[in-house]
Amino acid sequence: MAEHTKAFYKAHKNDPKWAQEYKKFRQKQMDTFASRLLVSLVVLDLILAVISIIK
Repeated sequence: MAEHTKAFYKAHKNDPKWAQEYKKFRQKQMDTFASRLLVSLVVLDLILAVISIIK
């Protein structure tokens, strides 16, 4: 089955047929956001550590 777009899920989120798929889509979006946020925080922490070592 092909991946649907955000607009498709937004239009069908109240449709019982697509409710479960929409939940999976939202969870996948949140997982992606959380992992990107974690990576950016780790990178920021490393940059700050390097700056403090240089000083």
